[in-house]
Amino acid sequence: MKTVRPPVLIVNVLLLVLAGTIVIASLQYDFRQRIVPLVIGIPTLFMLVVILLSEFSPRLNRILAMANLGSEQDAFSGDVTASWSRIFVIAGWLVALSVALFVLGFYVVVPLFLFAFFMVEAKTPAVIAVLASLVVSVVLYVAFPYFLGIEIWPGIMPKVMHGVFGGGLIPEL
Repeated sequence: MKTVRPPVLIVNVLLLVLAGTIVIASLQYDFRQRIVPLVIGIPTLFMLVVILLSEFSPRLNRILAMANLGSEQDAFSGDVTASWSRIFVIAGWLVALSVALFVLGFYVVVPLFLFAFFMVEAKTPAVIAVLASLVVSVVLYVAFPYFLGIEIWPGIMPKVMHGVFGGGLIPEL
């Protein structure tokens, strides 16, 4: 039986309460106003529940550890240099994603970025990386325009394919 770590449990429960409060509070808004809290809040609640359950289940904890990019032992080893280098690598991925999304748009960047991230960082086999990228992309491309009524950013490149690739206008500040 795995020993439960009270500080981790307390933090996870507090985050779960916070995310749950945000999701519940967003239900009082009009449809267009509650989209963002629900789109972010519901997956966050799901992930927090999984993390909370992993505190009580050694098997689930092992599955999450295998999916993690670093190990718990690395995180607590005290090697500050390794920690900072990891932070800079992750920051580099986030900056690259932000710039690519702005220039090329979601339709092009999401599948390419996910594939690259799965291959380089997660060391996932190519077939799984392609399938995971396609599944996430299809869910994104169906959920936002058809279920939520939100246009997906096409990027600021010159218009190549109307509404899909290029032709986005930068809003005035």
